[in-house]
Parts: sequence; structure tokens; C-alpha cells
Amino acid sequence: MITKGGNTMKKLFLFLVGLSLTYNAVAEPICQNTDSIAYERCMIDSIAIQLGQSRYNYAIDLLNTYEEWYKSQKRTDVKSLGRIYSNRAAINYMKGNYESSLADYENALKLYESSQDTESAIETLVNKGVVIASMNRYEEATKIIEKAEEYYRKNNKMIDLSDVLFTKGIIYFFDNRLNEALVSFSESSKLYLKNNLKIRYLLAQVLQGIMKAKLGEFKEAMYLCQENILASSLKYYCIALANDGIGKRDEAKIYFEKAISRIDSKINNTLQNNDEKAAQALSEKYAPIFTDYMLFMLRNSIKSVQ
Repeated sequence: MITKGGNTMKKLFLFLVGLSLTYNAVAEPICQNTDSIAYERCMIDSIAIQLGQSRYNYAIDLLNTYEEWYKSQKRTDVKSLGRIYSNRAAINYMKGNYESSLADYENALKLYESSQDTESAIETLVNKGVVIASMNRYEEATKIIEKAEEYYRKNNKMIDLSDVLFTKGIIYFFDNRLNEALVSFSESSKLYLKNNLKIRYLLAQVLQGIMKAKLGEFKEAMYLCQENILASSLKYYCIALANDGIGKRDEAKIYFEKAISRIDSKINNTLQNNDEKAAQALSEKYAPIFTDYMLFMLRNSIKSVQ
């Protein structure tokens, strides 16, 4: 995802704990093709503005215009072409055009590898893995993510490693490999804590708790989530699952409703008719809260390559 500075992962974590960073509407600049440096910067800013307003088709059009201009300048900077592919891939992904996104990431990956830009290549590899996971090809996605994990371990890049482990945990969840998801979230939380990334640590800890609850370890889940200082839907969902598991249905219902009250309508559209499913157990009845959040996190784990 293209951003105007800042960090996509940081924004995501703040959003999930109820501290959403809203994008301020900004008038789109009119880009004049008189000075190449100014024009290039203006186009990138314009694309970022369109993305901030979720106007993906406009962003794609601008990016295509920028690509045509870039090639018309007869530039041969392979890294810059790679960034164009990467950014277009991210936009296509947000639009749900997974095949197009995957093709662009593969093209970007070839360019980064040919220019020996290992950092961008590995980051693009992770993005490619996320797209493939979104296509329900979980085993293939996991193998791709593990290549990045191996690189980050070998090169002692602990923050990148912790993010990759977090993403792998989400993929494991969708593949119904809950024990492996628990291991990934556990390791990522330790690395986040070690690197003083407190919000990420707390969120990873909550996800550990949810995995514990789904595995039937309700007391451990309660321990991980109840004292967690986040006031997020995921925390309340975790506590609700734990209470439901130990038979405290009234308390479970209270916390499920707390979780629902903090759900953003843009994230979760599956709850509208959910109350009609009264025959289901509470943990099943409100499962879409967690599933939609996990999908939201997976989709927003795509990082820009500026």
C-alpha cells in the first residue's frame, strides 16, 4: 500500500486497538509536467491521496499515467520500475484483483532480484505470500513467508521477523492450524516486547489468548487477555470465548456485546443478520468478529515499497 510517509503496520495496529488514524481529506494537487522531479513527487502524492480516500480506480489510473511518463523519460532505473509494479500490485490487491496483483508482484520481484535489491525483494516476497494466502492457497503462502522468515533470522532483522511471524500466524489461522498459529503469535509477541513495540506486543498477546481459547485452554486464554491493557474488540472477544468455555454464559454475552460495540462497520459486514442464529453456541455465533478482523489484518499487512 502506498502511504504518504508513516508506517502501514503501525497504522493497522493503532486502528485495531481503537486508536484509528483517520486520513484527512486533502485537495489533490494538479501535476504540471514542467519539472521532472516535481512532477514525479506530485504524482506520488496524488496517488497517495486517492488511496487515502479508497478511490482505487483513480489511483490505478494515476499510477498507469505515471508509469507511461516514467518510461517516456527513457529511464532505466530497475528499482524504480519495481516500485511501480509493487505499488500497482498493492492497489490491485485492495481492489480484490488478486491475479493482477500477483502478476505485478512477480514482475517487481524479478526486477528487484536483477538489481540485487535484496531488501525490496524480500518485502515483495512477503506481499506475494499474502496475496496467495488471500487466494486460499495457504500451504504455498506459508512456504513463501518462511523464505522471508529465514532471511530475516539469518540477518538478525528482528522487527521484520516479528511482523512476518505475525502474518504467518494469521495464515495458519485461516488454514485451521491453530497450534502453529499459537507458536507464531507467541514468538512474534516476544520479539515485539524485546524491541519495545508495546502495542504490537499486546495485540499479539491477545491473539495468543484467542488461539488458546479456540484450543480449549480457557484459563490460559483468560490470563493472557483479561489483564491486557488494550481496549480492543479482539481483547473482549478473547475474554468472551474464555468465559463461554468455562460456562459463564452471562459474562460471555456481555463481553461479546462489548466486542461488537467496537467493531467498525467497514471491517465487519457479517454481523448484520447474526443475531438470528440463536441456536448456535455463543463462541460460534460471534465468530465472524474474529474472522473478519483476521482477514482485515492480513489484507493490511501488505507493505509499500517506496
